[in-house]
Amino acid sequence: MITILDSQRGEVVHIQADEEGRFKVPLITGIYTLVPEPLGGLIRSPEYIVQVEEGRKTEVILMYDSGIR
Repeated sequence: MITILDSQRGEVVHIQADEEGRFKVPLITGIYTLVPEPLGGLIRSPEYIVQVEEGRKTEVILMYDSGIR
């Protein structure tokens, strides 16, 4: 599950990636923060700040870290 926040950190939407880990969300022009939930409660991902521009596709690759070294 991924939460998308607007520039004032107000919640815009919660989304679930598909089986291939992809998702698509129509958003108006602006700056958003993507907040991925931890996978399995242990594997975490940082927040991502994304700028969405009118008429352009914005691609984001979310990286998760298990913390295992």
